[in-house]
Amino acid sequence: MTIRSATAVRPAAVDLAFWLWLGALGAGLAETLLRWEEAGPGGIAVRTGLYAVLALVMVRMRDGRNWARLTLAVGLGVLGTLSLIAEPIGWLLDGNDLGAAIGRADLTALLVAASRVLHLLCVLAATPLMFTGPAGDYFRTTRVTTQ
Repeated sequence: MTIRSATAVRPAAVDLAFWLWLGALGAGLAETLLRWEEAGPGGIAVRTGLYAVLALVMVRMRDGRNWARLTLAVGLGVLGTLSLIAEPIGWLLDGNDLGAAIGRADLTALLVAASRVLHLLCVLAATPLMFTGPAGDYFRTTRVTTQ
């Protein structure tokens, strides 16, 4: 039988982190849909499945599961952030002109850039929120035990 401690009250920081993670997920989904032609139906299907799994992990984090918090922190907070910034940094290092690119960008390119910025901001805000004061206590006191 599994018993879960119900004494821990979920802090506002955990709720805010949860909503920020969902915001990041929505921004990622928006970028995927905007890049439909690049990803193709197979790529869209794979990413949609991945987003569904990540949404479940986010719910488990909100419920106080430490494994979910760590999965989000490492998987999305670190590796996801690197994947979001690698392409633009590489593009800049290749000597491309940001001002010129913005000047000739079409609506889709601007929406992709905006979704990526929103995605990054949500991740950068959500990650530390899961570890601040009351949030850290919440994950320590919300335990699952098997009897």
